[in-house]
Amino acid sequence: MIHGHDDLLLRLGAFGWKPDAREYGLKVTSLGQAIWEAVHEAIGHFGTDEVPTLALSGGVDSSVLAMVLAQMKVPRVRLLTMTVTADHPDMVHAGRIVGLLPKSWEWLRVVRAPDAGQRKDSYHYLMQAAVALGIRRMINGDCIDELMGGYYDHLDNGETAFWSRLADLIPGHLNHMEEFSTLHGVTVHLPYGSAGVMEAAQAFHFHELVSDGIRKRPMMAMARAFKVPEENILRRKLGLVSWTKGKD
Repeated sequence: MIHGHDDLLLRLGAFGWKPDAREYGLKVTSLGQAIWEAVHEAIGHFGTDEVPTLALSGGVDSSVLAMVLAQMKVPRVRLLTMTVTADHPDMVHAGRIVGLLPKSWEWLRVVRAPDAGQRKDSYHYLMQAAVALGIRRMINGDCIDELMGGYYDHLDNGETAFWSRLADLIPGHLNHMEEFSTLHGVTVHLPYGSAGVMEAAQAFHFHELVSDGIRKRPMMAMARAFKVPEENILRRKLGLVSWTKGKD
């Protein structure tokens, strides 16, 4: 199940821009503080006998979460990366991030192809893999692409694409995550869906999110501040377990 599922859906339903006059850099700083607080809150839900687990694709969003956890000096973290081949871009980019993280952390690499005849839903395979590894609670990076203008159609269709993607977040993503995490008995924490992150996201104008051919500009700035490698920042967006659904 998604932790705080009902409250998350209410926040998304009420989301609307409330741009303020602060300097862009201050808004990015506020977003970073909100993400830090949301990650800290998520970590607090892991029991003393649980090792925090992060789904890591090696993209900007999961990489930022990994670097936040590292700055918090969390002693042990399990990083779960799932791909169809060992040389898939997700595995390559995730490995680059892992190389920057504490040696005490564990990188769990799952390589498998979708089952013939089964529903090819990324959350099904991710939760199935988590349970097989004994994981019952994990942190995921969903929600931020919709809040920050992270898809390629945001570049072409602007605000129309923003509201269309946001409207699809619940039926197209979160409903599936809720279904399969509940089915497999995994609790999922979504720091990017926290009240604080959404409040910080509302403060931006659309042109501060997407402009000059660059998507989700605040997250790109944050990734650079956290020393995420440029190869990861500039990689083509695929999405976690992207082999089940093709490119975005």
